[in-house]
Amino acid sequence: MLPFLIVVACDVVIELHDYQHAKMEVRAEALRNTQAYANLIADRLNTRFTELDVASAALQLPHTNPATPSPQMGEALRRYLLSRATPYTFNVLAADGETIQWSTAPSGTTQAKNAQTSAADFTPLDHSGNHLLGRIQYRDDTGDAVLPLLVHGDTDEHTGYFFASNYHLDRLLDIRELPANYRRGWSFTPVDTRDGAVLHARPDSSRRSTPTPAADIAIVVASPVDDYPFSVRLAVPESRVRQTYWRHAPSRWGIEALAFGLLLSAVAVTIRRREREQMLQLTRLTEFNSFMAQLNQCISQAKNEEALLQEICDMAIHYAHLKIAFIGRPDENGSIRMLAVAGPAGCMDGVSISVHPDVPEGCGNVGRVWRSGQPIFNASFKNGEHTAPWREWAIRQGVCSNAVLPIHRDGQIWAVLSVYHEQVDVFDDQLQVLLKEIATDISSGLEQLYNRRLQTALLDNSVVGILLVKDRIIQMTNTRVAQMLGLTPDSLVNQSAEMLYADREEFERVGAIYEQLRTRSEVRVAGVRLSRPDGRVMIADFSGVQLSDINGNVSVWTIEDVTSRDVAQRLYHALVNTADAVLQASSDTEMCARACSDLVHDTLFHAVWIGRMEPGYRLNVIARAGEGTDGMDALDLRAMDEVPVPLVAARAWKTEALAYSNDELGEQAQAPWFDFVRRNQWRAVLSTPIWRGGSTWMVITFVSPQPHIFDAQSIALCQRVAHLLGHALDTLDAKQRVEKLQVEESQRARHDPLTGLPNRLALEEYMPLALARARRQGTAVGVSMLDLDDFKLVNDSYGHEAGDVLLQELARRMRAGLRQTDYIARLGGDEFVVIIDDLDPLVPVAQATTVLDQLHVAVESPFQVTPESRAVVGMTLGLALYPLDGEDPDTLLRRADAAMYQSKVTKATRKTWWCLASATVARPPTDNAPETIAFDAYGPEAAELLTRARSFLARIRHDFMERFDDLIGETPDGKRILSVFTAEELAHLKEQQLKHLGFLLAPETTRQDIVAIAGRIGTVHALSGLTPTLLSESYSIYRRLLIDRLDKAMLRASEQYHILLTTEIRIQDDKGAQLQAGQVVEQTYFSLLSENLPVTDRSLTDATAQEMEDFGQLPGIQAAMLFRASASGQLVVTGTGGPQAQKLGNAMLPVLAQPITEPDPSFNQSVTGIAWRSRQRQHCASYVTDPRVVVWRDVMKHLGIVSSLSIPIRGNDGQVMAVLTVYGAYPNQFESLLMQQFASGLQQRWEQIWQRYPSPLPAATITEPRPR
Repeated sequence: MLPFLIVVACDVVIELHDYQHAKMEVRAEALRNTQAYANLIADRLNTRFTELDVASAALQLPHTNPATPSPQMGEALRRYLLSRATPYTFNVLAADGETIQWSTAPSGTTQAKNAQTSAADFTPLDHSGNHLLGRIQYRDDTGDAVLPLLVHGDTDEHTGYFFASNYHLDRLLDIRELPANYRRGWSFTPVDTRDGAVLHARPDSSRRSTPTPAADIAIVVASPVDDYPFSVRLAVPESRVRQTYWRHAPSRWGIEALAFGLLLSAVAVTIRRREREQMLQLTRLTEFNSFMAQLNQCISQAKNEEALLQEICDMAIHYAHLKIAFIGRPDENGSIRMLAVAGPAGCMDGVSISVHPDVPEGCGNVGRVWRSGQPIFNASFKNGEHTAPWREWAIRQGVCSNAVLPIHRDGQIWAVLSVYHEQVDVFDDQLQVLLKEIATDISSGLEQLYNRRLQTALLDNSVVGILLVKDRIIQMTNTRVAQMLGLTPDSLVNQSAEMLYADREEFERVGAIYEQLRTRSEVRVAGVRLSRPDGRVMIADFSGVQLSDINGNVSVWTIEDVTSRDVAQRLYHALVNTADAVLQASSDTEMCARACSDLVHDTLFHAVWIGRMEPGYRLNVIARAGEGTDGMDALDLRAMDEVPVPLVAARAWKTEALAYSNDELGEQAQAPWFDFVRRNQWRAVLSTPIWRGGSTWMVITFVSPQPHIFDAQSIALCQRVAHLLGHALDTLDAKQRVEKLQVEESQRARHDPLTGLPNRLALEEYMPLALARARRQGTAVGVSMLDLDDFKLVNDSYGHEAGDVLLQELARRMRAGLRQTDYIARLGGDEFVVIIDDLDPLVPVAQATTVLDQLHVAVESPFQVTPESRAVVGMTLGLALYPLDGEDPDTLLRRADAAMYQSKVTKATRKTWWCLASATVARPPTDNAPETIAFDAYGPEAAELLTRARSFLARIRHDFMERFDDLIGETPDGKRILSVFTAEELAHLKEQQLKHLGFLLAPETTRQDIVAIAGRIGTVHALSGLTPTLLSESYSIYRRLLIDRLDKAMLRASEQYHILLTTEIRIQDDKGAQLQAGQVVEQTYFSLLSENLPVTDRSLTDATAQEMEDFGQLPGIQAAMLFRASASGQLVVTGTGGPQAQKLGNAMLPVLAQPITEPDPSFNQSVTGIAWRSRQRQHCASYVTDPRVVVWRDVMKHLGIVSSLSIPIRGNDGQVMAVLTVYGAYPNQFESLLMQQFASGLQQRWEQIWQRYPSPLPAATITEPRPR
């Protein structure tokens, strides 16, 4: 519709333009015709004046009198005038211009006088002063209009004469001499320009003519008559313009029609192009749909995973017409290994793809998909940094766009499918949906293939024969059936089931059961006689299950030997059901309940229960299912002395070993619960322990109504079920412990241990969210930095324990005083941050004032710091407002901190206990201080200030270091860390701290210098057990000492403020970089625990070697060694890792060569030996100060080893199977709570690894030596 309207509008504009053009054409034609007519009139007048000039010249010959020409002259003049095309008269007038002295007219004077006027009525012409033109006169006799003409005839001999002639207007205005096309259809109007009168041939001609109405006049043109006071006007009617317009319309419309046709053709071409594009898109969708259909068909028929993956890639090229397709997954190094590739030969040769984000090859689409698990569609390789490593390869291969999709297995990403197309931006929304469906189908197909292979493996390894029968034609069979019948599986498929039976009667007997099978869906047929090729008859029991199939009657039959009628099938179901139970359960209660319920479903057992013997040997059942189990609560099941044969479950619990009875009715005949056992047909009972965490947790009891059911096969299955449950419970426990550790660690990492308030890490996570929320909602946020006044006095007066009590009570009061939407965090010491959320952006200060007034209530009453003492403290707070004072957390905290310290500096003169950050910009600390707009702590002003205050700051640093032991050692963390330092080491530590503080406040230090050095120091501090709390506390102590010294210094208020501000900014940068480095160390250590356990298809040696190699690469680890006792009692190193492991192993060779069953003093004095004997984790904070390891001191010092940790690895029986010892480069490396949690998780991981493999060597039993 829009193109049509555009065309119509264009046509209207063109027609209007053409109409104007026609109008201009008519105007030009009218001008041409009027000019021609004016020229015709001028020529006629010029001719008449020329004739008069000739006549006057003849009459004015010498010696002649013009008034009385000779007869000959008069006759000659008459003949001359008569020879003109239009004869006229000629008069000679006297000097008065009125008296006719001579005339060529027959009646001379009278005729002439009627036509003449006074000479004063004539107008001389511009081009000739002798030519005069009179006004229009009308003859009395005829009424004709004439135009009088005069020629002044003055000469030297004759003066005062005029030669006159009248020009008839009908002749002068005659238009017949104009060309026909000039006069046809035109109506000219001559006008005398002297008076504007219209020239008419007769007086009444103006009345006879019908003027054109003014409304119908389109154009009016006028052309002057050259050299004469006349003009010719022409009024062109609108009809004339329309006539011209319509005359040109056919040709114009033809052109417009042609243009319109071309436009329609262009539209048609565009539509056809769009249709072709849609057709191309539809074709592409059809191709991809065909690819997906072929893919699903291929998946349904696939038997081999590798062949399926290659077939998928080939079909992507063949059906979807993609250029390249591959499926790959990362190897152990993180490089993509191609599982299948399709495309041009060698298309992927030399292509490097990784999943590591820290290398360019890992930042591409494949690596990003592997890490995120989400598909990525790349429109072009030309743009984007992530495609740069493969841009040249894409050009060589002629590919432009790319799609990468994840392939999942077991809920986790397993591989990636990457496809490439020759066109740019080819993967539109519809293709993206199809590709996602294809990736989902591939994932499902791999699962189906795995399930089919698993099903086939289970069927082929089943101890029972299985048949799939449709309309009594054998469709599928397993190997067991063929073995039973002495046939091959292929000889049975697609054959009539009649060939199985010994005779026709037996075939019809089983056939009669099909009616019951259709109604009941499941039947059992006992004692069926089957024939074998050797002529023997085999007796078997059939179990049939009806399947729903619209194409026929499909049934599955299980064939069993009579001697093992239900055993094989039901044991199989028990194992599968147990596997389902442990896989689907999320808790131990659910797992036990599911296991019991599934184990009585179509298995050997009609009752299963799980319980334990409580004190007093009373049986406590926690899960049960099957016949009779609902009545167990009413029984007093105990291990009674008067019962000849104890309960099977009691025997299993007491001995921690399997116990069973194939004749439970006979054995329990004297028991109080015999009637219960007999009523429920508990003929055979087996109980076996469920081990959990290396000890007996529960016993699982299997009950069967058939006696003597527990043979070697069924006993093995029951043990397998118990082992499977125990392993699943251990796995569940390990998972829950790791999750609990992660939750606890996350809680500890984000909360201050003293006050329970969020800490800096939690604040750093909360602030961006709060600011983002305020940005969305259009609200303001107040960011406050709070510091207590006189808190140091409390510590000095009552001790740090009293200070801790005050901080705890203060935190409680502040939480109670704040709104639920507000947030408070402790940075360390007596520094807090308060986030005031949801402020009105129009009046944020007023609302914040209300909140702060309520907050100040927390210090308005004294604190009971000891039973006998109460303390009073004040508050100083700086408030920055978002977005007025900044839009990011760092800026807001800095400005709030600056406002707080400015308020502290002016504490003696301030009016309020808090200061607004915007006020610090508007007003300097003192009236004569310079205005502070944006102070740069690393700029020239700060450098100049630090240079002048260098000696002052140096004294403060020395004072701080002199009090370092007292200040830091009072905290629990400080005591723990400093306790392992010798006097020399402590002096060295103070010296290093003194240098670092000097470096922080050196004028030439830049922020980049601080961040770089703080990163290395932060790593050392994290490995040395220095907690973020202690780091913040130490800086807070230094800051308070600085404030105290500044109060007494002879410095201007602005200088004090800027020194505080510079110190705070640089300390915060240093502390932030150290904390970030510490978090990296923490994440590196704990990421090792989250790695998948080694696969069981590798040997224990290979598994432990990889684990030790990974562990040895952790920061701060000098060596890691895995010790194991051989059967002969010698210590064996079965795995090592770390840069100093080889040298340490060589140093230990003398000890390792000695048997350890008889304790050796050197071995006893090692952390490894102590851990082995105590079966508990052992650690050495410092080889320099720990007296237990004095014999190893020199060796460790030579190797740069300062601390160590030994972790015993225990088996299911609680015996130590091995000891993992790690050696650190820093003191206290394994002493912190965080490292203790890591050690606990590491111990659990190694014990799980050890339990996954059979023990390669018997462990020597080593006990703690008896004290003498």
